Amino acid sequence: MTTPVSTEDQGRIARIVWAVAGGGGDLDAAIGDFERLAAEAPGRSALAAALVHACVRGRPQTVPARYRALAGLVTAADHDPPPAEQWRPLRAAACALALGQSAADGELPDLGAALAEIDALAAEAAAEPALAPVFASVRLGLEFGRAVTEGDAAATEDLLEQAATFAAAAGGAMADLMVALKDLMTAQRRGDDLKPLMARLRTVSERLPDGDPVRTAMEDALAQADILQTGGRPDPDLVPPGAADRALSLTVLGTAGLAEETDPDRIAAAIATLREALAGIDPAHHRRPFHLTALALALYRQSEVMNRVDRLPEAEELLVEARRLTGGPGNLHSTWIAEMLADVRYRLGRSPGGHVGAVDAMGAHLWQVLAQPDLRSATVAARHAATDAADIARKCLVANDPAEAARALDSGRGLALFAATQVRTVAERLDTAGQDDLAARWRAAVAGGTGPSRALRRDVLEALSDTDLGWATTRPPGPDEIGAALAAVDADALIYLLPADGPVPGYAVMVSAHGSLSYSALPELRLDAAPDLDAYLAASEPTHLDALCDWAWRAAIGPIYRGYLARITPPARPPRVVLVPMGVLARVPWHAARRRDGTYAVQLIAISQAASARLFCHSAGLAPVPPQPLGLIVGDPLADLPSARTEAYAVHRSFYLGARYVGRRPDGSRGHSGSGTRADLDRWLATTGPGAGSMLHMACHGIAEPGGSWLQLADGKLAASSLGGTLDRVPDRPLGLVVLAACSTGRSVTGYDEAYSLGTAFLAAGARTVLSTQWKVPDHGTSVLMYAFHRGVMVDRLAPWDALRRAQLWMLDPRRRIWPDMPEPLREQAERPEAAAVVSWAGFVHGGR
Repeated sequence: MTTPVSTEDQGRIARIVWAVAGGGGDLDAAIGDFERLAAEAPGRSALAAALVHACVRGRPQTVPARYRALAGLVTAADHDPPPAEQWRPLRAAACALALGQSAADGELPDLGAALAEIDALAAEAAAEPALAPVFASVRLGLEFGRAVTEGDAAATEDLLEQAATFAAAAGGAMADLMVALKDLMTAQRRGDDLKPLMARLRTVSERLPDGDPVRTAMEDALAQADILQTGGRPDPDLVPPGAADRALSLTVLGTAGLAEETDPDRIAAAIATLREALAGIDPAHHRRPFHLTALALALYRQSEVMNRVDRLPEAEELLVEARRLTGGPGNLHSTWIAEMLADVRYRLGRSPGGHVGAVDAMGAHLWQVLAQPDLRSATVAARHAATDAADIARKCLVANDPAEAARALDSGRGLALFAATQVRTVAERLDTAGQDDLAARWRAAVAGGTGPSRALRRDVLEALSDTDLGWATTRPPGPDEIGAALAAVDADALIYLLPADGPVPGYAVMVSAHGSLSYSALPELRLDAAPDLDAYLAASEPTHLDALCDWAWRAAIGPIYRGYLARITPPARPPRVVLVPMGVLARVPWHAARRRDGTYAVQLIAISQAASARLFCHSAGLAPVPPQPLGLIVGDPLADLPSARTEAYAVHRSFYLGARYVGRRPDGSRGHSGSGTRADLDRWLATTGPGAGSMLHMACHGIAEPGGSWLQLADGKLAASSLGGTLDRVPDRPLGLVVLAACSTGRSVTGYDEAYSLGTAFLAAGARTVLSTQWKVPDHGTSVLMYAFHRGVMVDRLAPWDALRRAQLWMLDPRRRIWPDMPEPLREQAERPEAAAVVSWAGFVHGGR
């Protein structure tokens, strides 16, 4: 017997049919009609399926209320679904959109599981390529949400760029919003004025439909920015009761200015605000660790200001819960939580030093860096590691613990270097761990040329997280290992240079060849005290370096020379040190530091430079490669650097007659072994026979700019980021000496703590010794310096570091000897007085053995 249909349901069914049939009916009203239909209404499943079809096929219009209704519509349609070949892909797309909406509403604590579900749904709809954009857009949104939750700045920036590209196809406000967000993030990283970009963001977000979750999120974020403009008064009334995320707004309000706050009443008010925020967040909400940590921070600040510890046990409990909820090092907040927990326990007398726990917490940064798919992303992720490492190191030194300070500095410094080169060994580690499937996927991704995806990297890291990762290059070397490396290359000390920060002075942290540790405060090692440092760093070709050289002696080299090196250096020779300067200090020409009497550091000390102690130990541990008159010399491949080709050809004819010569000869003719293309270089690198030699000298253009670092060959660029893959194909290829006689090959432009450059790329790839440049070196000075250097290596049989120092001393000597066999063009340049100018000789830096 058929159940009679009420008059009301008859009208609802008619309106639903009218809406889904394309007759101009209101689809949202039709969904409301469906939800009011009687459960036994005839054709209810078919109507639900038709509504699902209308919602899914109606994209790219985004109406959150429709997507929230999709789960119920799918359930209703499943009672009597259409044929599987029609329903299965449509159902999968509907479930994906519903899942994405739930994530946007903050209802999915496990975004990783949601991403796996999206992939499974996409596989169900593989037969319908027209639906692929549905899954792509939802996946992008979920990945972005996870990146924000985990504090993964690299992924956030990368995904914003992808979203901007994806939205551009549809145009409209969403595309403009994605571009505005990307521009805001870039400006924030550069330290630009954000006010005009915030205004632009507000204008664009107002063009989105009312109720759109993206518009709601933007309104919340902008409201929080407005709160901060009030000066951070902890008044909950500043947050509208109807704010979509009142708890988050309250926490932003409560923590604003807290680190500098000294008024006990204002701190107490902030604590009350933060308690209200925590009470308003669901215990299962993915942002709960953030709220827990914020309240713990306020309690800790109260303890500092009021000199009392009675609230610290509560702070400890909050942080322990936050640490448990973050789920391990995959969440960047775990670094912050672990560091604060260490401080709280130290203040409670429950640990020997809060700084030790803070150094251990650097492991979260390691996870974030390793999870990135490319060097650019790793650079963004490592930026926070560099800042944290420097702050932790200062804390260690205040606690009189130079060993932990050195460990912190190398933890931060080594991450981007490792991330740029670790792709070569992951598959082997997966094999060892028994992860054959992951190893095969990794090798396929590498062979495919695009590299491992972020998702694959996460799978790999999770698979290896419970094992000994074997990534020794991510672990800072201890004093004994550093001492052994120093002894192996006849050096006396490795010295970290850490600039001052606010009231905390600069420091030198020293490790001797005997493995002993010490440190010294350097009050003048302040970036704001360096004369014209900003102008020097911005200049492509510095000329006036006198004031900077004087400061470099006063701020660091002088105190180190007088107070430390005099005590540890054998009397038979000058001290030899390996400097690891942090941040932009890596760009200062320390060997040109000048004493008041005009004596340069290079006349008193042999100085090499390293990006990290780990990289130095790596180079020192490789078997030495004796010099031979063989190798590859690249001379002016673009035929526009006449001095470079004169230099290269003179080095070839005088010292490396058996070497291959590519590029241009002094007369402009093509080299006998090629024109200086990427293929010429690859061919030489791939030749492992003894006849190829192990010396590479490149006299060509070097470019260092925000887009990357590269050497200019005849047919294109040799990028720093490509060297690891190139040399990975010939792991047994010995590279004894690499001379990058090109401009700015030692400069980092990645923004990561000045640690990664063309020079360090060669060292990380296995070169024993690299000479690189810190600025746009002048042609004439470079030519004679390089001739003197190679003469020292091949005729006087000096170690490369010693050969470079003696060549620089020779340049400084006004009575410099002109060798009888020196080619005439170089002889003429060597006789010029400007050869002794700092800019002519100090641009070259030695790294490695």
